[in-house]
Order: sequence, then structure tokens, then C-alpha cells
Amino acid sequence: MPTKFIELHIEQGPQLEESNIPLGVVSAICEQKRYTVTITGQSNHAGTTPQHLRRDALKAASLAINRIDQEAQRIGEPFVFTVGEMTVKPGSPNVIPGIATFTIDIRHPDAQVVNHFEKTIKKVLSELNGVKTDLDCWMDSRPAIMAPDLVLQLQNIISEHSASYMNLPSGAGHDTQIMNQKVPTAMLFVPSHNGISHAPAEYTNPESLALGVSILKDFLYKNCY
Repeated sequence: MPTKFIELHIEQGPQLEESNIPLGVVSAICEQKRYTVTITGQSNHAGTTPQHLRRDALKAASLAINRIDQEAQRIGEPFVFTVGEMTVKPGSPNVIPGIATFTIDIRHPDAQVVNHFEKTIKKVLSELNGVKTDLDCWMDSRPAIMAPDLVLQLQNIISEHSASYMNLPSGAGHDTQIMNQKVPTAMLFVPSHNGISHAPAEYTNPESLALGVSILKDFLYKNCY
């Protein structure tokens, strides 16, 4: 019997709870790319440097982030764009920022969408005036597409339980992403209250957990016996 892999997990997001749907059948785990952007302008006195002579790295960074976010909004869900960290140097209230460094995290189940958006980021950065820019990609996690026959099996088992489900991609990484490189994979989500995970407020009600285990049990039985 060929090797297969299935993972049962909390959604780590709000979609199931928001839709009042008890189960999620994962279609793919999103590709993730992460970058560090460094924008270099010129530090100078905040009181004596005229506005038209400033090379403010933070203002340039803010402009770039806003333009990139507009492009992300245009693409629409399930594409996501996040700036999670930013540092400014020299970091003094009376000094024009000379260096602004920030991170970018982008995710989508289609690698072509992610790769095209990388070109958008580069274009936006190249159009900034009066500053130098550097884009460093330090993470590239390829998408993991779930096996169509296993997805169909999960859907049929859920229907046998007279339960409802929605198909959705996973924006978070999982063990399945690694196993997918070797064997056919499937993944099942149960709801997360308020979409919270990896925090003390993480919660999934016992009924949802029990339903997920029941679906997993039937899936394993059909594939192992």
C-alpha cells in the first residue's frame, strides 16, 4: 500500500468560525516569501534641514509600504502582505531618519502570484526618490498542493458524517508541507476561536475536536485496512 500522510490541525485563522462551518479541507499550503528591506537616506538635523532637501528614509519606507499594500489589496484574498518589523536609525526625535529597515511577508497558494508580486516590490522600491534600497529574500517556502484523491476522500467522509465543510488554503506552515515533498498529503482543519493560535487564548471547543478526530479515524480506516 503506497505511503500517504494526513494531518489534523486547528485552523489558526478565523474563517471557519466566522462562517459557522465545522471543518476545513485544505487545498494547499501557501508559498511564503520573506524579505528584509533596507532604505538608506541621510540623517540630519530635524530643525535646520529644509523639507525639500531631506532624504528621509522613514518617509520613503512608509510610502513604499503604502504602495505595496495597495497592490496587495488589488490582488485580493487569499493573498496576504505583512510588514511585521521596522527599525529606524539613528532613532532620535530630533534627527531625520537615515536608515529604515523593515520586513515583508507575502503568502499565496499559487507560486506564480508570489513571484509576480516580488517584481512589484522591486518596482516600487526602484521608484523611490533620493534614497538607496536593498531587498534581501531570506525565506522561500514553496507551496504544497494536497493530493486531489485524498481531498476527495476527506470530502466524502465528511458528507457521510452529515457535516459541512469549506475548502481553503492554509496560510500557515505545517508538517504536511514537509511530508508533501515525499508522499501524497491531505490536511483537515477544525475551528480556532477568534483565529488565535500559539497564545494563551488559543481555544477549540471539545465538540469540534471530537468531530475532527472522528473524520481522521474514518480516513485512516479507509486507507489502512
